[in-house]
Amino acid sequence: SLWTAINDATPTTPATKPVLKVNCASELTATTDAVTMSLEFGNFMTRAFPELVQRHNQLSLVEHARFAEKVLLSKISGLSTKVTTAASLGTSRDLLSAVARASAQYRNRHRIARGIQLRLLMPDWTLDAIREDIASNLRIENLAVTDSVVQAWFAARGFNISWYMDDTFAAQTAGAALNDWPATVKFWLSSEGSLLFLDGGTLDLGIIRDAELVSTNDYITFVETFEGVAKVGLEVLEVSAATHTGPLVGSGTGGGG
Repeated sequence: SLWTAINDATPTTPATKPVLKVNCASELTATTDAVTMSLEFGNFMTRAFPELVQRHNQLSLVEHARFAEKVLLSKISGLSTKVTTAASLGTSRDLLSAVARASAQYRNRHRIARGIQLRLLMPDWTLDAIREDIASNLRIENLAVTDSVVQAWFAARGFNISWYMDDTFAAQTAGAALNDWPATVKFWLSSEGSLLFLDGGTLDLGIIRDAELVSTNDYITFVETFEGVAKVGLEVLEVSAATHTGPLVGSGTGGGG
């Protein structure tokens, strides 16, 4: 409210200074889920091929991590405001422009100072796509752009980045052309601390043998992690940024593709 000297002499607009009463907020509840994994092996197989059993256990942990990350990303998506951007300049410049535009608007809406870093979640393969886009103009100095250089471009725009791995490519078809880069990069932007990872710990029972398994000469391994995500801060922005739909094309000596 604005209380002017004229209004102070004869209070009318407003007649009194307004007060916003702050009420207790509603309680929010966030829960964890159990991401489970269990394998069954035969005793004969384990005795004959211990290296194979070990490798199956290693690969199952890889799949467990992939599955758990996809679940978390899905939960983050459900807590987000979803927007899109169009392609116009090429992968590197399209993405840098998209994150800068989203950041500027986000900071303005929430009055966040320029020196405060925002959190950015972006797929790991984006580093490769940006590097090859820069290299596509065939300038020799652009053929060895490192990950640290690309990450510095994002840091210069005020971001701390978490690179997630499990935005997977489609399966490669035998005899077909090599899959192109995805036409859209999905990333999430938020103030630091707006999203909390809920870590409920790990239940690892190792090898389990009971009467039924023993009767068939088998055993199982079992592990599960308790995970979730809670939104406790400002808005989370999910941006689906279009880049290109075909092979990378250089733009000569005038700049990046």
